[in-house]
Amino acid sequence: LGINGAMQAVILSGTVTRRAGPMCRIHGLVIVRLMDASGRLLPVRGNPARTMLIASVGPSGVSAPHPVLFAWQNWCRSSPTSFEFSVASAAKQAVFHWDTTVPSCLNPSAPPTLRPFTDRGVVIATKR
Repeated sequence: LGINGAMQAVILSGTVTRRAGPMCRIHGLVIVRLMDASGRLLPVRGNPARTMLIASVGPSGVSAPHPVLFAWQNWCRSSPTSFEFSVASAAKQAVFHWDTTVPSCLNPSAPPTLRPFTDRGVVIATKR
């Protein structure tokens, strides 16, 4: 969980960690959910999101050429005030709880969004 000041967004990220064993490669679908503290999905465009997690994990660390990284923007509601962010695959799920940070309200007439994020900013979806 982080803040991107230029975008006035909350950045949500998920990754894998090595516990033990030899090097392994991970290539699988994960589902990202932004929820209230009771586990209900927030009314955010793009929520839940599906993405691929591609990573190599081994004794020398983690290499993730395709990380789980999303930007949550334009939260114009006063409630809820506590949140959960989960990343789930077929094998594992992780949930992060927080109550101190929300994205800035940039445009009250526009919906809040959850979109993929890169080191260059939000990925703008294009129609194919």
